[in-house]
Amino acid sequence: PIEAHYSQGSAIEANGKRGTICGFVEDANSNQYALTCGHVVSTVGSNVLDVQGRLPNLGTTHRVEVPIQSGNCNRHAQPAANGLDVALIDILAGGAVSLGPARGLEGIATISSGDFVEMHGQASRSRRSGMVMNATIWKQIDLYGDGSLYCCGDIFEISHRSTQYVNSPFSRSGDSGAAVVRPGPGGNWLGMLIGGHRASSFVSYAEHIMDWADTVVPQARLVP
Repeated sequence: PIEAHYSQGSAIEANGKRGTICGFVEDANSNQYALTCGHVVSTVGSNVLDVQGRLPNLGTTHRVEVPIQSGNCNRHAQPAANGLDVALIDILAGGAVSLGPARGLEGIATISSGDFVEMHGQASRSRRSGMVMNATIWKQIDLYGDGSLYCCGDIFEISHRSTQYVNSPFSRSGDSGAAVVRPGPGGNWLGMLIGGHRASSFVSYAEHIMDWADTVVPQARLVP
């Protein structure tokens, strides 16, 4: 029989909050971690589960980083604002994980308005084609759905490739953590979706995420 595995795009749950696995990271000691949004798993030590209940627990939250700044959201008002919303999850020994194809990391300097992208979300049920609308922006985002706005600095905005005459959301609740990549097989990883509002969704740059991961675990790298 075919055995189910956690993989990029799998739906996960922690503390009643749902999200998506962006991908996997390995450190210098070959320890492996799953990557998702910080606001999905909330706190260190949280148990991370399969939303559908078909798989054993994925593991526990290893480290969390979320924006804490509110108020005026621009680099002049808050030059030290943390724009990252990211977490690493310790994968249980023998965990049912499928790492998927190798992907290169796309640098911030190569991403610009008009670039085509794909989002690998679970709530949206498939790979969704989109386009970069704006790069290196600052945005206040309601990360927890409680009306509180958090300043996310140096992110980019994606949306539908064609004009939507009906205000259709690009991403849905549960897509937080979804990988955003270049279209096509093996397309480079650009970033991770952190939230959306109407037709727009907002994405942390992969380069920032891996810089952070490298400070958390030794010699962090993407796992093929």
